[in-house]
Amino acid sequence: MGLTLEKSSKEEYKIVVAGDVTIDWLQWITKYKEIFECKNPPNWALYPGTRMKAEQGGSLLLARMVKEATNANVSTHLLNGIKNIPPESIIHSIAILDAFQISKNEEECDKKGKVFRIKNHSGFCGPIKKKPRLLPISNDSADADMVILDDAGNGFRNEKDVWPKAILEKGKCPIIILKMSHKLADGALWDHLTKEQNANSKNLILIIDANDLRKLGVNISKHLSWEQTTEDFYWQMINNPQIKPLAACKNLIVRFGLDGAIHYTNTDGKINASLYYDPNLGEDGYKENYEGDMQGVTAAFVAAFSAKIAKEGLKGTENGIDKHVENVVEKDIKTEIKKSIGEGIREGIQKSRQLLEMGFGNAKAEPSYPISKLFESNSEQNTICDVAIPDFKNKASGKKNNWRILEECTRGMLESIAYNAVKNKTEDALRKVPCARFGKLLTLDREEIESFQSIRNLMSEYMEKTEVNVPLSIAVFGPPGSGKSFGVTELALSLDQKRVEKIEFNVSQFTSIADLASAFHKVRDLVLKGKIPLVFFDEFDSAFDVKLGWLKYFLAPMQDGMFKDGETMHPIGRSIFVFAGGTSYTFQKFSRENFDEEATEKERKSMLKEFRDAKGTDFISRLRGYVNILGVNRAGPDDASFIIRRALLLRSLLQRKAPKIFDDQGIACIDSGVLRAFLRVPAYKHGVRSMEAVIDMSTLAGRKRFTQAALPPSKQLEMHVNSEIFLKLVSLDSLFNDVMERMAMANHAQHVKEQTGKKDPSDPTMQPWEKLPENFKESSRSQVRQIPEKLQRIGFDMMPFVEKPEKRFEFTEEQVEILAEMEHERWVDERIKEGWVLGSPRDPVKKISPYLVPWSELTEEVKDWDRNPVRKIPERLEACGLEIYKLQ
Repeated sequence: MGLTLEKSSKEEYKIVVAGDVTIDWLQWITKYKEIFECKNPPNWALYPGTRMKAEQGGSLLLARMVKEATNANVSTHLLNGIKNIPPESIIHSIAILDAFQISKNEEECDKKGKVFRIKNHSGFCGPIKKKPRLLPISNDSADADMVILDDAGNGFRNEKDVWPKAILEKGKCPIIILKMSHKLADGALWDHLTKEQNANSKNLILIIDANDLRKLGVNISKHLSWEQTTEDFYWQMINNPQIKPLAACKNLIVRFGLDGAIHYTNTDGKINASLYYDPNLGEDGYKENYEGDMQGVTAAFVAAFSAKIAKEGLKGTENGIDKHVENVVEKDIKTEIKKSIGEGIREGIQKSRQLLEMGFGNAKAEPSYPISKLFESNSEQNTICDVAIPDFKNKASGKKNNWRILEECTRGMLESIAYNAVKNKTEDALRKVPCARFGKLLTLDREEIESFQSIRNLMSEYMEKTEVNVPLSIAVFGPPGSGKSFGVTELALSLDQKRVEKIEFNVSQFTSIADLASAFHKVRDLVLKGKIPLVFFDEFDSAFDVKLGWLKYFLAPMQDGMFKDGETMHPIGRSIFVFAGGTSYTFQKFSRENFDEEATEKERKSMLKEFRDAKGTDFISRLRGYVNILGVNRAGPDDASFIIRRALLLRSLLQRKAPKIFDDQGIACIDSGVLRAFLRVPAYKHGVRSMEAVIDMSTLAGRKRFTQAALPPSKQLEMHVNSEIFLKLVSLDSLFNDVMERMAMANHAQHVKEQTGKKDPSDPTMQPWEKLPENFKESSRSQVRQIPEKLQRIGFDMMPFVEKPEKRFEFTEEQVEILAEMEHERWVDERIKEGWVLGSPRDPVKKISPYLVPWSELTEEVKDWDRNPVRKIPERLEACGLEIYKLQ
């Protein structure tokens, strides 16, 4: 069942679909003996046979999908008897089919069996000496509400005689959805639709594939990260003159496989763009879950997208796309249109995916496009997220940009999300955050994702090239305990678990060249067994006679795939060399691109010479990639995502080492103070190993909750963390409760001082603390109790300090105003609950106050009564051993 149109008028929504037409021939092998019911089939049926079937393709396939998706009145080309039409008249496509598992998921395979998908695209055949036959549109209407054009670059774009009337006749302004293939922004149809005097240009929605952009030489990265892809796209749209016509589009949708899309708009030079993406997959990641290929997925996208636009009742106008909603202001209309397009993109991606999964139907039946089943209503959750793309002016100017969707989606909430990711299911807490998963490795940091994806691309291509016998050499760097070996191993095993076999050598323990030769012999033995060795040379940058002394001995094996043992040269064979740094924590430090700040110019020149003399430059030239593993400690002041890395690792370790603290719903039962300490402690002395050690040293056997009592003693903690600050973080809640009375007394003393001479000395609120009525004492305590909430409101929190900060933190005046208004609202709520009423003059006995009014109605003098204690918060906290820090 398709989507039901919701039109404000009683007229039927009219859609015209036109474009290039093909006849899609499907070819598959049939085992006839399985079809015959008799025990003794004829001899010819004992042999497999080839069968072929013709299906309507191109714009005809798209029209069928649109009809099914919308239930609208759809007009298109008429083409009957397709199996008898020769390729000299209509273009034929040929696809060789085979039976494939429904997916690589074993459970799904057992339930659903096999389906037909494309094993091999055998190309096209068509008229050589003449143009393909032109097909007029049956029941064409100049009053169409929507026109969908399938421009595959096969002649339709230049044949005006077969274009729909609605885009030719003056005064007609339908919504136009143009699905365009290579060559983009080319041909008479494009010129007609985009010329300024044509009102249709404002109603045009162009849908293209990112690979067609790349065919034009547009440099957009692939298989790295959604952020990098987006930045590249934005830069190209602004700077590349080759795609200037596309950059002028009012609405451009660029598809990135079955995994994402960018909606780009240019309204009178004002550019806006949104990225739609699958946070769990990169471009083409979804297809990796399925064997075989499928054609028609773009048609499925366009049909589902068009159906969503049609359902919303959008129509074209001379001023651009309009939404038929009465009494809606222009800004709201634009918001609704953007929302409709966004929903259309999500629906389009989902239907494209479903078509890939369905293929041409059950492999036991005759193959065909499963159009009816595809557009049945379904309750599958749509996993596609969206984020507004910032204006990359710096990127467009050629400067480095470091946009992270992680920070965009969790702005001001990174810490609370990190806490949630440990306690609850990680996937729920980080639903919109792009991640990369390789086996058991999960990473959300953009730099790590890009590095690992780059290495994965190299490994994947290397494994496919059977004729290559020279090792693939990569390097991995990171602090001790950061998981260098684990990350690269999981990555390699995720590509080919059967062939890849890991072998490790610690180069720092080699005492002679013979040790290295022995290591290469072991690698060669694995190669001879048919394996692809994943060879870790740990601490390859250690000294041997001189600093970096081992580098020169790796050059020949890396370059030629040969090693020398005595006087004999031996081939190594296909293998992957992983050089894990021991003395350098980043590639930049190893390659001498970065130096310590305190290093003098003379020292830097000496280190560079030392590196070149050790053949470091030659070594780097033989590397094909590297990864910097960030680990659990903060890599620098700009490393905001370290707390998320900690959260992911902590939950993983707890699941493995303390499974009993998780309930039936997968929720971790861990005290908030203990969790805070694990996530906020400044550093783990030995990286991941230290976090793991703290858990191992805790007494969790048989416990169903991780409490402070389970933690190891302070002296044992000190081996792995700063125990003083760790334990202060654990007890921060109780620590804060202990100092709350002192802070409340200080606030009251300040109040008395400020109000002396303004209030009667007999006023209950002007009494010393020991004589202050209990309700006013509780009011002062409540004021202090709200400090954590106030801090979090402006993106800050508090934590214990070991050393007193050199400079005390101060709020900005804007922050003071926000917190002061919060304090006034707290005070008003408190007074109303106690029975106070608005009135004048103030009478604390009768509970009358003239200040029970909104913040905006207070005088500046009265507002200062709230501003002054807010300004004192940093001072009060510092006196109690607490400092304010910015939430990530």
